[in-house]
Amino acid sequence: MDIQYLLALQSFRDSTGGLFNSFFLFITQFGEILIPVTIAMIFYYAVDKKLGSRMLLGDAFAIFVNGVIKLTACVYRPWVRDARIVPPGDSKAHATGYSFPSGHAMMATGVYGTAAVHYRKQKGLCAAFLVLLVLVFFSRNYLGVHTPQDVLVGFAVAALAVYLLNLALDWAEKKEKRDLIVLGSAVLLATLAAIFFTEKSYPMELGSDGKLLVDPAAMVPDAFYAAGLLCAVIGGWVIERRFIQFSMDVSVERKILRCLSGALVFYALNNILFPFLIRIIGARAGCFFGAFIGWFYVVAVHPAIFKKCEARAE
Repeated sequence: MDIQYLLALQSFRDSTGGLFNSFFLFITQFGEILIPVTIAMIFYYAVDKKLGSRMLLGDAFAIFVNGVIKLTACVYRPWVRDARIVPPGDSKAHATGYSFPSGHAMMATGVYGTAAVHYRKQKGLCAAFLVLLVLVFFSRNYLGVHTPQDVLVGFAVAALAVYLLNLALDWAEKKEKRDLIVLGSAVLLATLAAIFFTEKSYPMELGSDGKLLVDPAAMVPDAFYAAGLLCAVIGGWVIERRFIQFSMDVSVERKILRCLSGALVFYALNNILFPFLIRIIGARAGCFFGAFIGWFYVVAVHPAIFKKCEARAE
């Protein structure tokens, strides 16, 4: 049934000459890492600090949980299951490894779902985030890179994970030193996950070309990235709330500068330092430390820098 649904969407794409392909190729990027983290960063630095931090934390935890489930279930992509599925454009290039659950759906839920819940009493904003969320979900089916269950389970799991995370954060913020318990729990989860990713066995099925349908060696580093990301964001959250405590009471110009400089450095770390680390210390360690450095910079280091710069400018 799921494959038939994807084939029906594919037939629609073909019959309309790919009229909507570019739109959904654009929309699906809102479920990839760079755009959600940029939006969360803008909220964190310039709009609503607590909401922005919850969006970053939700994104990180959703990505981590996604990695754990993907490497446990090891479900193949739709076109591996049925060669009739042909994703359009470069959508296939960005849909590597296992399929279940959808990482895009989970990341989008962590960021836009968190914002939608926050703005639930402001109908316009809430509706905007929900529409974006649904569009990202549908884009994964429309492009043929995920089945409906990949997306729906991804949403449900991410929603539950983010809900539990927010309960833990609310609990931690009520009493001193509870944040260290949350941080310790995150480090423990990341450590256990890294051991699990390394030691478990994976399907080693070959395709008609004699190559692995999915190469676990290419997938496991992504999970190490998720572990590093989780430690970075939780650790950064603890450092910021204990030692930095930056203020939102600054001019619009300074908020814009915060966002632009933060995004610029994050992109530089992601595109320059990250590949460099992989080359010199290997894929797994490189992914872990690359994710840690980049995301820790966003949550803690950049706020410390702009707080100090803004204090000097006064």
